[in-house]
Parts: sequence; C-alpha cells; structure tokens
Amino acid sequence: MKKYLYALPFIIAAAALRPVLLRELWFDEALTLLNFVLPLDLGRIYLSYTIPNNQIVYSMLLKIWDLFYIGYTDITVHWRLLSVILSFGMFAVIIHLNKKIDGKRLFSTISVLSAISLSAVFLNYATALRGYAASWFFVSLSLLGLYNIFHNRMCSGWSIYIISSILAVGTVPTNLLALAAALLYAVPWMKKEFYRDKRAYIAAAVLPGSLLIFYLPIIGDLLAAFKLGEGFSGRNAAALVTSGMYFAGFGLLLIFGLFRLEKPDKAHLMRYLIWLLPFISIYILNRPPFPRVFVTILPVLCMLVIDGIANLTNSEKWRFFHRAAFFLIIIASQPVILITGAVIAEKSGLSRFEDDFFHPWYMFPGYKVSATVELIKELPENTTIFISFPADPAPVLFYAVNNGISRQFHSDIPFNSVKKLDNGSAVILRYDENPAAYEERFGGRLEKTAATKLHTVFRLHK
Repeated sequence: MKKYLYALPFIIAAAALRPVLLRELWFDEALTLLNFVLPLDLGRIYLSYTIPNNQIVYSMLLKIWDLFYIGYTDITVHWRLLSVILSFGMFAVIIHLNKKIDGKRLFSTISVLSAISLSAVFLNYATALRGYAASWFFVSLSLLGLYNIFHNRMCSGWSIYIISSILAVGTVPTNLLALAAALLYAVPWMKKEFYRDKRAYIAAAVLPGSLLIFYLPIIGDLLAAFKLGEGFSGRNAAALVTSGMYFAGFGLLLIFGLFRLEKPDKAHLMRYLIWLLPFISIYILNRPPFPRVFVTILPVLCMLVIDGIANLTNSEKWRFFHRAAFFLIIIASQPVILITGAVIAEKSGLSRFEDDFFHPWYMFPGYKVSATVELIKELPENTTIFISFPADPAPVLFYAVNNGISRQFHSDIPFNSVKKLDNGSAVILRYDENPAAYEERFGGRLEKTAATKLHTVFRLHK
C-alpha cells in the first residue's frame, strides 16, 4: 500500500498543472524557441551564447524533444510538457533519496511534494519553457550523488554528482548557488568533524570545475553575457520577493523547515545557511539578481522542510488521524495562499511585470497573444508592423509564424531601437503604454484601430 502513496504528489501535480499547460508563451519562452532552438542544430545551440536566454542544456533538450512532436496536441502544450516531465523527475529523485535516508520519511515526503504541487511557484516554473525544471532535476540528482559519496557508494556517487553538476551549470550558470546549497545540505552526512573530510573539498571543487569545463570553449560569450548587467530594480525589493517565494512555495510547511523540533548539532546548523544564500547574493553582488534565479534551489529547500516535518510526525504519538488531518489542512491552505498572495501583491503595488511568483502578467487569463495575432491577420499584407518591447514581441512573432502569417515585423531590441516608421504602419503597444511617447518618437499621430486585453493596435498617420 505504501508504494502507491508515492503516486499521490504526481496525481495532484498532474491535476493542478493541466489548465496551466494551456497558457500561451511569454517573451523569454518565445525568444528561446525563435532564437536558440528552432533555427539551430545541437552544435550551434552550444556556440550561440549571445544572451543568457540561451539556457544551453535545456535548449538542447528542447531540440531533441521537438523530434517527438507528431501533431498529437497543441504546439504550446507540447513544448511545456518537457518541463513537466523534468519536474516529475525531480519528484522521483527526492522520493528515492528520502527512501535511502530513512524509510519512515514517507509521510513527510508526500506532504511536501503534494503541497509544492499546488503552489504558485510550481505551477509557473514546472510549465515554464525555460531551464528551471531542468535545473530542479539536475540539482536533485546532485543531492543523490552527494548522498552516495558520503555513504561509501563512491563510484556511482561521483559519477552522478559530477555529471549532474555539469548539466546544472550548463543550463544556468547561476545554478552554482543551488549546487552550493546541495553541498551544505550534505554536511551532516560527512565525518563528525566535517571540515576534515577530504571528500567535501573535492565535491566543492567540482562546482567551479563544472563551470570551467562547460563554458571554457565559449568563455568570451559567457563574460559578455554577464556584462549586460541585468538585474532586479532594488536589493530590498528583491529580498522581499524572494522571501515571498519561500512562503508561496511551502505555505504553512515553511514553519517546519525553518525550525527543527530537536536541538541540531553543528553540522545540521550548516543547513540553516541554505535559507540565507539568496539574500547573501542579493546584497553582495554588483546588481541584485532577478528573484526567479533562486527558484532552482527548490529541491534542497524541499529536503529541509521534509526534515522538519519528519521530526514532528515520526513520533509514536502521531496516529493515522493526526497525519490525515495535518495533510488535509496543509493541502487546503495552499490554494488559499496562492489566491491571497496574488491579491496582496496587487494591493501592495508590486508590478506584475516584475513579479514571477504571485501575479505575473503572463499567468493571467487575459494573456492571449493569439488574440492579437488574429487582429494582425486582418491587416493588409503589405503593412509594416511595429511591436514595442514591453508588448512582448517574441510571442507575437512566434504565434504569427505558427499561423502562417507573413508580415514585415519591427521591434526594439536592447541597444538597437527602431528609429522611424513609414506612414500607415501598424503600431502594437501593451495595453498600459502611453501612445504619446511613440507619436513623438515616430513623428506622427497614432489612431487606435483595435484592442485586446493585452495589446492596443494603432495606425501611424504622418
């Protein structure tokens, strides 16, 4: 019976993700496909690290995944399914690892993974056409590798750990932080005086070594990408949103992840540092990273919360009734937290264009790029179309091409904005943009001709 209970998180996740799979692509997702997957072969994907949007290993996986498309489903759903499969892979690795650690961790493992499945963090990133789910899978594998290393399964341990570390940093270089978190989690598995365990230093050296091995042939491109200086609008704002990510992901379970019910030793105290790693990064780096960078630490955080719940519920005082009540309360609270988080974010003035956890604009029902594409179909074939950068030009172009629409599209790109447009051109702006700024820029009057919940379409008259 117990082995069937492990299927519960997968069932809950599949049910929760089903409607989210249908959401349309947003800017970064469409850009990944248009620039780095569809037009390139595997070798060129590796050599095309012009911007961080090419999360190389994930782009390669998408290229391979594309071979399996036979028209059996919606094209957007097809692309998103790869991330779902990788997210389920993370679940499977975490379940396998917790079985190894202690067979009594069944309830705590199921509780955490089931709760995560209903969180805004999981619903977004488990379906994102980006490398976050792949990162979850590789980071969870690194945890498994570390467990084997420090439990005398050296050959399999080092093989899993080194390969998964290389693939993790090859997906996103900032996954070094998540891998460092995995190493911190492994400290209690080391010798009693862990700072004298030579295996720990070798494992630590694997991290920069993985980065060097993967990116050395394209080191110039990597350095140029980091010079772009992308980041969040403020340090305190980034820290606040990251704190919200913790609560959005785990809800009430966060209490048990932060506070163990037994007195931890020095080795276990090292694990508390994991919660602080994102905040250290935010305040010491030249510019604070986007909080979504820290999503890849999720598998390690899951392990911390599983530890806390195991300490609570593995007591003989906990009967079936107590566990069932605990589970139902946790599961019921997650949708409430999801909805409440979105309302609070809206009321507090957090920009939905900077928020990736509570109310991101691309998760709203009104985000229908295809509706704008239908309006483009109605324009004369010789019409030049300009799409502003805030209006998500990449997905508009993706759905236009996917629908066989051939037009002359123009859009701003970093360091190269469109300087002029011909009379009669169509100008597509995001619903909240000020057309007056574009009238001054293009030297003409913008006449509104159509609109969707996402975009407003104008014609330029000079």
